[in-house]
Amino acid sequence: MHFQKIKNVVVIVLVFIFLFFTPAIPKAEIVVPDNIRVGILYENTSKAFIDVASNSEMVLGFVKGNDFSELYKIEQGKKYTIRIDDYFVKLNGNGLYMKYNPNTENPPGSKVGPLHIQIGDKLPNLDSAMEKQNNYRDIGINTFLAYNDGWYLWTGLYVNNEEAQQTLDGLKSVITDVNLSIVDDSNIGFQVVDESGNVFMILAPQRDEYFQLRTTGNKNPNLININGRNYRGFFELRRYKTSDMTVINILPLEEYLYGVVPSEMSPEWPMEALKAQALAARNYAVANIGKHGLYGFDVCATTHCQVYLGYDKEDPRSNQAINQTKGQFVTYNGKLISTFFHAHSGGYTENSENVYVSPAPYYKGVPDPFSLGYNPSHDSWTVTYTNEDIQKKLKNKNIDVGTIVDLKPLSYGVSRRIISLQVIGTKGDAVLQKEQVRTYFDLKSSLIKFDLNSKFFVLNGNNEIVQVSGYKKMAMTIAGIKELQGYNNTLMVKGANLTKEYPIYPTQIVIQGKGWGHGVGMSQYGARGMAEKGYSYVDIIKYYFQGVKIYDYYRKTEF
Repeated sequence: MHFQKIKNVVVIVLVFIFLFFTPAIPKAEIVVPDNIRVGILYENTSKAFIDVASNSEMVLGFVKGNDFSELYKIEQGKKYTIRIDDYFVKLNGNGLYMKYNPNTENPPGSKVGPLHIQIGDKLPNLDSAMEKQNNYRDIGINTFLAYNDGWYLWTGLYVNNEEAQQTLDGLKSVITDVNLSIVDDSNIGFQVVDESGNVFMILAPQRDEYFQLRTTGNKNPNLININGRNYRGFFELRRYKTSDMTVINILPLEEYLYGVVPSEMSPEWPMEALKAQALAARNYAVANIGKHGLYGFDVCATTHCQVYLGYDKEDPRSNQAINQTKGQFVTYNGKLISTFFHAHSGGYTENSENVYVSPAPYYKGVPDPFSLGYNPSHDSWTVTYTNEDIQKKLKNKNIDVGTIVDLKPLSYGVSRRIISLQVIGTKGDAVLQKEQVRTYFDLKSSLIKFDLNSKFFVLNGNNEIVQVSGYKKMAMTIAGIKELQGYNNTLMVKGANLTKEYPIYPTQIVIQGKGWGHGVGMSQYGARGMAEKGYSYVDIIKYYFQGVKIYDYYRKTEF
C-alpha cells in the first residue's frame, strides 16, 4: 500500500514536469505563400506578342485584388496569339508582324495600329455582344469583341486619327442608330488573335485590373503553353510604359520548384545533392518574395534569381527530391536565410562580405575539395584578351582609363578571390570592387590571376627580384637615372643569357581562373561531390551554411 502511494506521487510529478518543463517546439519566422509569382518575360525580355495554347480548356479574365472575373472560354487545343494593342507592320506577306515606333520609324508594308472605332455603347453581356456582332457581319461590317469595363463592339486597327476618322465618316451612312467614336487603346490593351491571324477580341484592363489566363480542365496536370514551353499554374499579363508585355507565371511553391531544381542541377546527380538543391531553391524563393515587386512578381526565371524552365524541364528524380523535403527550410537563429548557391567554388567558397555587401555568420568561406574533379573546364580555365578587349569592356560600363597599363589586385578574400582590382591606364586609374571584377570582364569567377605580356622580372635597389612593366619606369643608365622610353612602344630587356623584347603596354592579357559563379554559399558541384562520398543533404547544407538548422514548416520540428 505504501509502495503504491509512492508510485502514484512519482507519476504525478512526471506528468507535471512534462506539462510545464517540456522544451517549446521551435517556431521559425517563415511565411510560406500559397503561390509564387515568377516573371517569365519582363523589362528587356518582354515581348510584343506571345503564342498561347493549353492541354485543357482555358478561360480569359481579369483579376482585381483577389477576385477573378471570367470573361471568355477557349476550347482545349485552340491556339492563339496575344499581342499588345500597338503599332505593327506585316512582314513579307507571311502573316508575321513586327512592332514599330510610329514616332521614329516608317517601315514599308501593311500596318496596323491601336486606334479603333467603337460602335454603340456598352452591351449587357457577352452573348448580346456576339449577337450584335453577327448582325453587323450580315451587312458586311467586321467587328471584334472588346472588353473595357464591359462588353463593346470595336472595328478597325488604325495607325492614326485621320485614317480612323475617314472610316468613321463612311460608317455613318451605314450605321445610323448608334453612336460611333474613336478609341485609342495603345497603352493598356491586349489583342487576342486567332490561328488565321484575325483579331477577334481586345481586352483593356482598368486600373488595378490584370489580364489572366487560367485552365479549368481536369488534366493531370493542366498546362498552359507559352511560346512553345509548357507551364503549370496560370498566367497574368501586364503592360508597363517602359516595356512590352510582362508575362507572369503564378503557381504553388513546390510546383515552381519542380521547374527550378532540374534547371539548376542535373537530375542525374545523386539524390542527396538534389535534396540540398531543393532546400536552397525553396529558401531562396521564399526569402525573396517581392524582389521584383515593381513589375508585379516575386522572382524572375533567370540566373538573376534562379533558373526556372517550367514543366518541360521537370524530371521524376528532382521531383522526388522536392517531395521528400517538402516544407523544409534553412534557418539561422530561427530566421529564414537567403541560401545563395553557385555552380563551382574553384576549391574554396567565399565570405559574403567579400562578394556582396553584408557579412553573415552562415556565409563563411570553407575549403571545398568536393567541387573538384568533375568538370575540368570549371576546375581551371584560361581566357585571353587584348588590350583593346579590356578597354571595350570597361567602356561598356562607362569607364575610360585609356590604354591599359596594368591590372593590380589590391585585396583578396579568404578564397583568394580578388576583392579590389586597380585598373591602371594612360588616362587614369579605376578600381573595381567585388563582383565587378567578374562581371565587367565577363569571367566565370573572380578567383583569378593576371599575366600581362608587358611584365618582366628585374632586380630592384633592395636586391629583390620583382615583376614590373616598362611603363614610366626609371632605370640607371650611363647617363644617370632616366625614364624608360622604349622604341615603337616596345622595350628591349637584356638578361644574363638573352635579350628579349617586351611591349610597354600589354598587348595580351591572359587570365587564369578557377570555378564558376560568385562563390558564396553552396557549390553545386561540391554538393555533388559530398553526396557521392556518402554525405546527406543535411550534411551538405550545414557544411556550406555554417551554424544553420533545418526547419520543417509542416511538422514544426527542427534538426
